[in-house]
Amino acid sequence: MSDRFVCSLLQPGPRAVSGQHLLEAVRARVQPLGLPAALLQDGSGDEPVLLQVGPAVVSLVPMAFPVDGESLARALPTASSRPEVKKSAETHRAHVIVACLNQGKDNSQAVLFATITTLVAAAAQGPLAASAAYWLSGQILMPPSALDDAARSLLEKELPVANWVSLQWFVQPDTDGHDRFGAVSVGATDFIGREIELLPSAMTNADIAQKIYTTLLYLLVYEAKIKDGDTLGESESTSGILRVRLLDRGLVHRGPVMQLQLEVVAPAPAQQPAAAHQASGKTQPAFGKRGRS
Repeated sequence: MSDRFVCSLLQPGPRAVSGQHLLEAVRARVQPLGLPAALLQDGSGDEPVLLQVGPAVVSLVPMAFPVDGESLARALPTASSRPEVKKSAETHRAHVIVACLNQGKDNSQAVLFATITTLVAAAAQGPLAASAAYWLSGQILMPPSALDDAARSLLEKELPVANWVSLQWFVQPDTDGHDRFGAVSVGATDFIGREIELLPSAMTNADIAQKIYTTLLYLLVYEAKIKDGDTLGESESTSGILRVRLLDRGLVHRGPVMQLQLEVVAPAPAQQPAAAHQASGKTQPAFGKRGRS
Protein backbone atom coordinates (compact mmCIF):
# COMPACT_ATOMS: atom_id res chain seq x y z
CA MET A 1 0.00 0.00 0.00
CA SER A 2 1.37 3.36 -0.96
CA ASP A 3 0.06 6.01 1.43
CA ARG A 4 -1.84 6.89 4.57
CA PHE A 5 -5.48 7.92 4.46
CA VAL A 6 -6.16 11.65 4.81
CA CYS A 7 -9.41 13.61 4.87
CA SER A 8 -9.33 17.41 5.11
CA LEU A 9 -12.32 19.14 6.68
CA LEU A 10 -12.87 22.58 5.10
CA GLN A 11 -13.95 25.39 7.43
CA PRO A 12 -15.21 28.95 6.88
CA GLY A 13 -12.60 29.99 9.47
CA PRO A 14 -10.46 28.50 12.25
CA ARG A 15 -12.37 26.91 15.12
CA ALA A 16 -10.76 25.61 18.29
CA VAL A 17 -12.22 22.38 19.70
CA SER A 18 -10.85 20.46 22.68
CA GLY A 19 -9.45 16.98 22.23
CA GLN A 20 -11.89 15.68 24.85
CA HIS A 21 -14.86 17.06 22.90
CA LEU A 22 -13.62 15.38 19.72
CA LEU A 23 -13.03 12.12 21.59
CA GLU A 24 -16.63 12.02 22.79
CA ALA A 25 -17.91 12.58 19.25
CA VAL A 26 -15.61 9.88 17.85
CA ARG A 27 -16.59 7.36 20.54
CA ALA A 28 -20.24 7.77 19.62
CA ARG A 29 -19.39 6.94 15.99
CA VAL A 30 -17.09 3.95 16.49
CA GLN A 31 -18.80 2.27 19.44
CA PRO A 32 -21.30 0.32 17.25
CA LEU A 33 -18.32 -1.39 15.55
CA GLY A 34 -16.79 -2.32 18.89
CA LEU A 35 -13.77 -0.06 18.37
CA PRO A 36 -12.30 1.53 21.53
CA ALA A 37 -11.20 5.17 21.41
CA ALA A 38 -8.80 7.04 23.68
CA LEU A 39 -7.21 10.50 23.76
CA LEU A 40 -3.42 10.36 23.39
CA GLN A 41 -2.80 14.11 23.01
CA ASP A 42 -5.31 16.87 23.66
CA GLY A 43 -4.04 19.36 21.06
CA SER A 44 -3.07 22.15 23.44
CA GLY A 45 -0.69 24.76 22.11
CA ASP A 46 0.61 23.96 18.63
CA GLU A 47 0.22 20.20 19.02
CA PRO A 48 -2.35 18.22 17.04
CA VAL A 49 -5.05 16.12 18.67
CA LEU A 50 -4.05 12.46 18.68
CA LEU A 51 -6.64 9.72 19.06
CA GLN A 52 -6.16 5.97 19.40
CA VAL A 53 -9.07 4.29 17.61
CA GLY A 54 -8.83 0.52 17.61
CA PRO A 55 -5.38 -0.35 16.24
CA ALA A 56 -4.91 3.02 14.52
CA VAL A 57 -3.61 6.40 15.63
CA VAL A 58 -5.41 9.34 14.02
CA SER A 59 -4.21 12.95 14.14
CA LEU A 60 -6.34 16.06 13.73
CA VAL A 61 -4.18 18.98 12.70
CA PRO A 62 -5.76 22.47 12.50
CA MET A 63 -4.57 24.70 9.66
CA ALA A 64 -5.43 28.41 9.74
CA PHE A 65 -5.35 28.69 5.95
CA PRO A 66 -7.13 27.06 2.97
CA VAL A 67 -6.27 23.74 1.37
CA ASP A 68 -3.70 24.05 -1.41
CA GLY A 69 -5.49 25.38 -4.47
CA GLU A 70 -3.77 23.05 -6.93
CA SER A 71 -4.81 20.03 -4.90
CA LEU A 72 -8.43 21.19 -4.69
CA ALA A 73 -8.51 21.96 -8.41
CA ARG A 74 -8.07 18.24 -9.12
CA ALA A 75 -11.12 17.50 -6.98
CA LEU A 76 -13.48 20.16 -8.29
CA PRO A 77 -14.71 18.09 -11.29
CA THR A 78 -16.07 15.48 -8.85
CA ALA A 79 -18.15 18.22 -7.19
CA SER A 80 -19.44 19.83 -10.40
CA SER A 81 -23.03 18.73 -9.69
CA ARG A 82 -22.92 20.19 -6.16
CA PRO A 83 -22.63 23.98 -6.36
CA GLU A 84 -22.67 24.35 -2.56
CA VAL A 85 -19.54 22.17 -2.31
CA LYS A 86 -17.77 24.16 -5.01
CA LYS A 87 -18.66 27.36 -3.13
CA SER A 88 -17.27 25.90 0.12
CA ALA A 89 -14.03 25.04 -1.67
CA GLU A 90 -13.72 28.56 -3.06
CA THR A 91 -14.59 30.44 0.15
CA HIS A 92 -13.14 28.33 2.99
CA ARG A 93 -10.40 29.97 5.02
CA ALA A 94 -9.15 27.12 7.22
CA HIS A 95 -9.13 23.34 7.39
CA VAL A 96 -8.37 20.43 9.71
CA ILE A 97 -6.33 17.51 8.41
CA VAL A 98 -7.66 14.18 9.68
CA ALA A 99 -4.93 11.61 9.01
CA CYS A 100 -4.43 7.97 9.92
CA LEU A 101 -0.80 7.60 10.96
CA ASN A 102 -0.76 3.85 10.21
CA GLN A 103 -0.13 2.34 6.79
CA GLY A 104 -2.04 -0.73 5.68
CA LYS A 105 0.14 -3.69 4.79
CA ASP A 106 -2.60 -5.58 2.95
CA ASN A 107 -6.18 -5.16 1.66
CA SER A 108 -7.88 -5.84 5.00
CA GLN A 109 -5.68 -3.40 6.94
CA ALA A 110 -6.20 -0.73 4.29
CA VAL A 111 -9.98 -1.12 4.57
CA LEU A 112 -9.79 -0.95 8.38
CA PHE A 113 -7.67 2.22 8.36
CA ALA A 114 -9.85 3.88 5.70
CA THR A 115 -12.90 2.96 7.81
CA ILE A 116 -11.41 4.53 10.95
CA THR A 117 -10.33 7.68 9.09
CA THR A 118 -13.84 8.06 7.64
CA LEU A 119 -15.56 7.57 10.99
CA VAL A 120 -13.26 10.04 12.78
CA ALA A 121 -13.69 12.67 10.04
CA ALA A 122 -17.48 12.22 10.05
CA ALA A 123 -17.54 12.57 13.85
CA ALA A 124 -15.31 15.66 13.83
CA GLN A 125 -17.00 17.62 11.06
CA GLY A 126 -19.88 18.77 13.30
CA PRO A 127 -17.78 20.10 16.21
CA LEU A 128 -15.37 21.68 13.71
CA ALA A 129 -18.21 23.32 11.69
CA ALA A 130 -16.89 21.81 8.45
CA SER A 131 -18.60 22.94 5.25
CA ALA A 132 -17.07 20.22 3.03
CA ALA A 133 -14.69 17.26 3.17
CA TYR A 134 -11.82 16.41 0.83
CA TRP A 135 -10.70 12.77 0.63
CA LEU A 136 -7.15 13.24 -0.56
CA SER A 137 -6.14 9.93 -2.19
CA GLY A 138 -9.36 9.72 -4.21
CA GLN A 139 -9.41 13.47 -4.94
CA ILE A 140 -13.05 13.58 -3.85
CA LEU A 141 -14.69 16.76 -2.62
CA MET A 142 -17.97 16.04 -0.85
CA PRO A 143 -20.57 17.76 1.34
CA PRO A 144 -20.83 16.83 5.03
CA SER A 145 -23.93 14.75 4.27
CA ALA A 146 -21.93 12.48 1.93
CA LEU A 147 -19.34 11.86 4.63
CA ASP A 148 -22.17 11.05 7.04
CA ASP A 149 -23.63 8.63 4.48
CA ALA A 150 -20.23 6.94 4.12
CA ALA A 151 -19.98 6.51 7.89
CA ARG A 152 -23.51 5.13 8.04
CA SER A 153 -22.68 2.60 5.30
CA LEU A 154 -19.68 1.40 7.30
CA LEU A 155 -21.88 0.82 10.35
CA GLU A 156 -24.08 -1.32 8.10
CA LYS A 157 -21.00 -3.31 7.03
CA GLU A 158 -21.00 -1.83 3.51
CA LEU A 159 -17.86 -0.30 2.00
CA PRO A 160 -18.42 3.21 0.58
CA VAL A 161 -15.87 2.79 -2.21
CA ALA A 162 -17.32 5.69 -4.22
CA ASN A 163 -16.41 7.99 -1.30
CA TRP A 164 -12.83 6.67 -1.27
CA VAL A 165 -12.11 6.19 -4.97
CA SER A 166 -13.11 8.44 -7.87
CA LEU A 167 -13.02 7.92 -11.63
CA GLN A 168 -11.04 9.80 -14.26
CA TRP A 169 -12.75 9.58 -17.64
CA PHE A 170 -11.02 9.63 -21.01
CA VAL A 171 -12.09 9.24 -24.62
CA GLN A 172 -10.58 7.57 -27.65
CA PRO A 173 -12.00 7.12 -31.18
CA ASP A 174 -12.56 3.58 -32.41
CA THR A 175 -11.67 2.32 -35.91
CA ASP A 176 -14.95 3.75 -37.25
CA GLY A 177 -14.26 7.19 -35.81
CA HIS A 178 -16.80 6.91 -32.98
CA ASP A 179 -15.76 8.31 -29.61
CA ARG A 180 -15.52 5.59 -26.97
CA PHE A 181 -15.19 6.29 -23.26
CA GLY A 182 -12.95 4.62 -20.74
CA ALA A 183 -12.13 5.33 -17.10
CA VAL A 184 -9.40 4.78 -14.55
CA SER A 185 -9.82 4.75 -10.79
CA VAL A 186 -8.16 7.38 -8.60
CA GLY A 187 -7.30 6.12 -5.12
CA ALA A 188 -7.51 2.34 -5.54
CA THR A 189 -3.72 2.11 -5.21
CA ASP A 190 -4.01 2.68 -1.46
CA PHE A 191 -6.17 -0.45 -1.21
CA ILE A 192 -4.88 -2.91 -3.82
CA GLY A 193 -1.50 -1.46 -4.84
CA ARG A 194 -2.66 -0.39 -8.34
CA GLU A 195 -5.43 1.48 -10.13
CA ILE A 196 -8.19 -0.16 -12.17
CA GLU A 197 -8.28 1.05 -15.78
CA LEU A 198 -11.08 0.08 -18.15
CA LEU A 199 -10.12 0.76 -21.77
CA PRO A 200 -12.51 2.62 -24.11
CA SER A 201 -15.23 0.38 -25.53
CA ALA A 202 -18.90 0.32 -26.50
CA MET A 203 -19.90 -0.07 -22.84
CA THR A 204 -22.11 2.65 -21.36
CA ASN A 205 -20.62 5.04 -18.83
CA ALA A 206 -22.86 3.60 -16.12
CA ASP A 207 -21.66 0.09 -16.95
CA ILE A 208 -18.02 1.23 -16.90
CA ALA A 209 -18.37 2.82 -13.46
CA GLN A 210 -20.28 -0.16 -12.11
CA LYS A 211 -17.68 -2.61 -13.37
CA ILE A 212 -14.74 -0.71 -11.86
CA TYR A 213 -16.41 -0.34 -8.47
CA THR A 214 -17.69 -3.92 -8.30
CA THR A 215 -14.24 -5.21 -9.25
CA LEU A 216 -12.71 -3.17 -6.42
CA LEU A 217 -15.37 -4.37 -3.98
CA TYR A 218 -14.75 -7.98 -5.04
CA LEU A 219 -11.04 -7.58 -4.31
CA LEU A 220 -11.62 -5.92 -0.95
CA VAL A 221 -14.53 -7.92 0.43
CA TYR A 222 -13.32 -11.36 -0.63
CA GLU A 223 -9.59 -10.55 -0.68
CA ALA A 224 -9.67 -12.20 -4.09
CA LYS A 225 -6.61 -12.70 -6.25
CA ILE A 226 -7.03 -11.82 -9.93
CA LYS A 227 -4.22 -12.93 -12.22
CA ASP A 228 -2.97 -11.56 -15.53
CA GLY A 229 -5.08 -13.06 -18.31
CA ASP A 230 -8.12 -13.80 -16.15
CA THR A 231 -11.57 -12.77 -17.35
CA LEU A 232 -14.40 -11.07 -15.50
CA GLY A 233 -18.13 -11.40 -16.02
CA GLU A 234 -20.16 -10.09 -18.92
CA SER A 235 -20.81 -6.40 -19.49
CA GLU A 236 -24.40 -5.26 -18.90
CA SER A 237 -24.50 -3.17 -22.09
CA THR A 238 -22.56 -5.38 -24.52
CA SER A 239 -22.10 -9.05 -25.23
CA GLY A 240 -18.58 -9.47 -24.03
CA ILE A 241 -16.18 -10.35 -21.26
CA LEU A 242 -13.43 -8.28 -19.71
CA ARG A 243 -9.86 -9.50 -20.07
CA VAL A 244 -7.49 -8.59 -17.22
CA ARG A 245 -3.95 -7.36 -17.76
CA LEU A 246 -1.66 -6.52 -14.84
CA LEU A 247 0.67 -3.83 -16.13
CA ASP A 248 3.37 -1.59 -14.71
CA ARG A 249 1.83 1.35 -16.57
CA GLY A 250 -1.61 1.95 -18.03
CA LEU A 251 -2.90 3.82 -21.03
CA VAL A 252 -3.72 6.88 -18.88
CA HIS A 253 -2.41 6.08 -15.41
CA ARG A 254 1.38 6.23 -15.24
CA GLY A 255 1.72 3.66 -12.47
CA PRO A 256 0.69 0.01 -11.98
CA VAL A 257 -2.81 -0.85 -13.20
CA MET A 258 -5.24 -3.69 -13.44
CA GLN A 259 -6.28 -3.01 -17.01
CA LEU A 260 -9.64 -4.32 -18.23
CA GLN A 261 -10.37 -4.66 -21.93
CA LEU A 262 -13.71 -5.64 -23.40
CA GLU A 263 -13.62 -8.69 -25.67
CA VAL A 264 -16.84 -8.97 -27.62
CA VAL A 265 -18.16 -12.50 -27.76
CA ALA A 266 -19.76 -13.42 -31.07
CA PRO A 267 -23.21 -14.96 -30.64
CA ALA A 268 -23.27 -18.71 -31.19
CA PRO A 269 -24.79 -19.72 -34.54
CA ALA A 270 -28.33 -20.99 -34.36
CA GLN A 271 -28.42 -24.76 -34.25
CA GLN A 272 -30.55 -26.67 -36.74
CA PRO A 273 -32.88 -29.17 -35.13
CA ALA A 274 -31.51 -32.67 -35.48
CA ALA A 275 -33.21 -34.79 -38.07
CA ALA A 276 -35.63 -37.27 -36.58
CA HIS A 277 -34.44 -40.81 -36.66
CA GLN A 278 -36.83 -43.30 -38.13
CA ALA A 279 -36.83 -46.74 -36.67
CA SER A 280 -39.47 -49.43 -37.05
CA GLY A 281 -41.83 -46.85 -38.45
CA LYS A 282 -41.61 -44.75 -35.23
CA THR A 283 -39.96 -41.36 -34.61
CA GLN A 284 -37.05 -41.60 -32.15
CA PRO A 285 -35.73 -38.51 -30.30
CA ALA A 286 -32.17 -37.42 -31.01
CA PHE A 287 -30.00 -37.33 -27.88
CA GLY A 288 -26.77 -35.39 -27.33
CA LYS A 289 -24.61 -33.94 -24.59
CA ARG A 290 -26.22 -31.20 -22.59
CA GLY A 291 -24.05 -28.27 -21.44
CA ARG A 292 -24.50 -26.41 -18.19
CA SER A 293 -26.66 -23.32 -18.36
